[in-house]
Amino acid sequence: MAENPLSILNQYGTAITPDEKYLYIVNNQYYGITPYDSVYLYDLINEQFIAKITHETFKTPSTATISGRRVYITNSNSTKISIIDTMTNQVVNIIDGFNNPYRIIVSEDGKTGFVCN
Repeated sequence: MAENPLSILNQYGTAITPDEKYLYIVNNQYYGITPYDSVYLYDLINEQFIAKITHETFKTPSTATISGRRVYITNSNSTKISIIDTMTNQVVNIIDGFNNPYRIIVSEDGKTGFVCN
């Protein structure tokens, strides 16, 4: 990554993969202005940022929660929860219909979630 995330990072939420190798860091520095709201991937073993994930659904992202191979990102300035696949680090699904989702907890099997709006 050419960009130094520490210069623009407004850490708002984090999640560590079950194997404790990677950390997802939610950045909402730009408060709903795409493409600047983002999620950074940090390699905990090598202590370096390795990816910046952007998506049109990131609107003031606030929470990252991991269940299995999925990272659930709440977007507190929208109606959507973005779901990132940890193998590809791409948004693979969106859950819509919330009123400014702010926090989320997902069961280990990924079948049940609780969202605070």
